[in-house]
Amino acid sequence: NIKSDYGDITLFLSNNLTAKMLGQYLTANDIDAFYANDDINKLIDDSLHAGAIFISIDSALYPSQLISDLKKSAPPILSIKGNIDLLTETSVGFCGSRKASPAGIEVAMDCAEQLAQKNIATISGYAAGIDQAAHFSTLHANGKTIIVLPEGILNFKIRATLKHILNRKNTLIISQFSPNSNWSVKNA
Repeated sequence: NIKSDYGDITLFLSNNLTAKMLGQYLTANDIDAFYANDDINKLIDDSLHAGAIFISIDSALYPSQLISDLKKSAPPILSIKGNIDLLTETSVGFCGSRKASPAGIEVAMDCAEQLAQKNIATISGYAAGIDQAAHFSTLHANGKTIIVLPEGILNFKIRATLKHILNRKNTLIISQFSPNSNWSVKNA
């Protein structure tokens, strides 16, 4: 439990992010200004109120595969909401067209369903087409899914197709962007 391990989120950020990460890029005055900024404190409070937590790159909870694959490009902080245990489960990523053919959608859904039946989680973005088909089919088969957002976690909205099958036990929402960042093409 992140709250019992780290307590207050500001303490978590100051112990894990500031000392080891921000210190590499910012001066002590910059760091003090960061924590004195009311907008940042409100953003952290809003995120926590929405059920999100933050994981810094040096946390044991941070996905080791991201560090292994992305090395120095790995995002220093992730904001997440949902079942954090999904970060350590076996998973398969889906990526495809927003305008996939019906046959492409059917293949993605069939693959996602078969993986869910083998207790393998799905990871995908949140776009229409293949992403949505994979999430829907996984959840419909009582599987687990990770939604990777191209925006801040505070902007996440549950789509109508997933509304009745998505819950905090079967889903993890994850973002590398500031919690209030809007969707943009460059992030997708």
